[in-house]
Amino acid sequence: MSKFLDAVRNHAKNVTNNLKNSNLFDHMGNRGLAREEVIEQFLRPLLPKCYGLGKGEVFSANGDTSKQIDIVIYDDIFSVVFFKEQDVQLFPCESVFGTIEVKSNLTAEELGRSIENIRSVKKLARNRSTLLDFTPMVRLRLGNGLTFDKRKCNPYLGYICSYDGISYSKAMGSTD
Repeated sequence: MSKFLDAVRNHAKNVTNNLKNSNLFDHMGNRGLAREEVIEQFLRPLLPKCYGLGKGEVFSANGDTSKQIDIVIYDDIFSVVFFKEQDVQLFPCESVFGTIEVKSNLTAEELGRSIENIRSVKKLARNRSTLLDFTPMVRLRLGNGLTFDKRKCNPYLGYICSYDGISYSKAMGSTD
């Protein structure tokens, strides 16, 4: 296990240098895009190829759409992603595993916006997946008398990644 941790730590050193390089951009939009790419470049080698990384909006079959999402983690084998070769994409909610909001400076206001972006995905309606769903096209059929845990197995995951931010004490109103 220590080799794995050492490899991740070594890989993370590249992130630190790339984040420093993002400071060279004066335009905050470009700086933000550069930081989103740093996070994607960090994650890509750590994720199996079946997981895709993109950015854009997530939509449901009933027509609801999420807010703009910085990084979408999606099923890159069984899903259809619209405008996949462009800078921003549209993702069917059934294909989404999770989202990441990337912030240069996580203020209380930015935290609230990030939570709202994540919430906009989590409220999208999609079919429940259970332990019997092996792929979107393969479902195990049980015979008479057999049962299984019917709890939903496909919750959306939501994360926030920040380059800088307010301290906990300032967020809680301390003057220290």
